[in-house]
Amino acid sequence: MKKNKFNVEGIHCGSCVNKIETAFQTLEGLESSSINKDSGEVVTESQDSLSPMSIKKCIEELGFKVNGFSKI
Repeated sequence: MKKNKFNVEGIHCGSCVNKIETAFQTLEGLESSSINKDSGEVVTESQDSLSPMSIKKCIEELGFKVNGFSKI
């Protein structure tokens, strides 16, 4: 299991959070996520088979900008 924190630009409201959470449901191997719209932090916990780049791509395909990510 691994945990990552993504710095995401463009999360402004609950609708943005719901959009990301809905997209995350399609990612196989994602166990949990926490999204803070005020700070733009998205924390994910996933199986080793799901790469951080796949999560980043999923977020960016929704129109948000990922400014970086780190392992926790």
